[in-house]
Amino acid sequence: MVAPFVIETDETGVISVVASGFWSADDLEGHFVDLKTAVEAARARFGVVRVLVDLRASRVQSQEVFDRLREATSATYGERDRIAIVAESTLLTMQMRRLDAKAGRAAFADVRTARDWLLSA
Repeated sequence: MVAPFVIETDETGVISVVASGFWSADDLEGHFVDLKTAVEAARARFGVVRVLVDLRASRVQSQEVFDRLREATSATYGERDRIAIVAESTLLTMQMRRLDAKAGRAAFADVRTARDWLLSA
């Protein structure tokens, strides 16, 4: 089975998260353990957190998973952080916009535009 989340940080400090398929609560919990490590490292090194979340291979999530995602997102990001979400599904984009993150968020149709937005701050 392929992991539903892959996290990488590049030389500019942008944390890329590629998510796929449907997620379980356990998948999400493991993901946020790894993501918090990447976020803390980026904040320490760059002073700000910029995350590009690629959901093009993902699906709309269950309400239970979304509720956990909302809680974890709110606890992970700060007001100076930026999250760029790339999704092909309008419904998925709408779901992700309902996150209660303190961070600045924007949704995009392509990775290049999302990355440019992240780096413009």
